[in-house]
Amino acid sequence: MLALTDHLYRTHAGDTGVSYAVTLNGREIGAGELGEGEHRATFNVDASDLRTGSNSVVIRRTDGTSPLYYAARSRFLVPRPELP
Repeated sequence: MLALTDHLYRTHAGDTGVSYAVTLNGREIGAGELGEGEHRATFNVDASDLRTGSNSVVIRRTDGTSPLYYAARSRFLVPRPELP
């Protein structure tokens, strides 16, 4: 893991930034710019914004030449029944 991090840092050390947009089911839910040295942006989606069945998430670079890496994570909580 450290070797991979080292490699990414060396190969992209001169990157100047990248602009991005995030859409959920065709509706933009976030956009921004990651400048040099910025590595993370986080977006939360409310459950009411999700459709039953399949949902479409699109993450795209809108400006810049730097690579745009991303990861998506899903987490949901279900209420448990009352215990006697």
